[in-house]
Amino acid sequence: MKTKLQNWRNKDTSLVIDNQAARAADRIVLARMTIQEGTGCWTVCDLRLSPYRAPSPYLHVSADTIHARVKPETPEDAAFVRSQLREFVESPDGEIRWCSYDGIVRGRRAEEVVGYRHEWAQHDHPIFFTKKEAEEQLHQIAAYWAAFEGDLAAVGSIKLASEYRQPSMSSIQTRLIIRQMDRERSVLPKSAESGVAPAAPSHDIISADLSAEEPVPPVERVRT
Repeated sequence: MKTKLQNWRNKDTSLVIDNQAARAADRIVLARMTIQEGTGCWTVCDLRLSPYRAPSPYLHVSADTIHARVKPETPEDAAFVRSQLREFVESPDGEIRWCSYDGIVRGRRAEEVVGYRHEWAQHDHPIFFTKKEAEEQLHQIAAYWAAFEGDLAAVGSIKLASEYRQPSMSSIQTRLIIRQMDRERSVLPKSAESGVAPAAPSHDIISADLSAEEPVPPVERVRT
């Protein structure tokens, strides 16, 4: 498959399918390197590392992906959240932060890239590169697609497993809501008239949403 690199103001370089029939802004993005303003750090997105994203011109790093966070209301909920994650950062105020690695290439922590620690919480995770390192990542991805012999319709089916992928922020939030619903149901009084406990709330819709999440393997979790 023929690809090309498109640069935007030296802040963003995209690896796109070189389709001459499409405008530059409409070409499908296979990977993208983006500078994080004011940091000297770059992130790299790879379409193959996202199990759910369809090919489009809009591949990017979302804040909820690289800076997923929840603040559990109880110690039990906090322990539950930690049990769902392989790698996370916990603040003194009880906030738990992590990266889901949905479409994100794992790199290094910001302080390892630039030599000093950023105060911004979203720079806690090892997802950053120097410009040279990010360019090398793009070239490696480009080499893969250069050897790809499938057609355009098959691009979206190419997915790579990632040992670093973790549940999304919305998934963890939903699981915490389920726990809260279960707690509330457990303390509801029985109906005075029938003597029958109120029916349990249905989790069918929520469970269906969670079924798409990949389970976190039972490996040692890292708290940084």
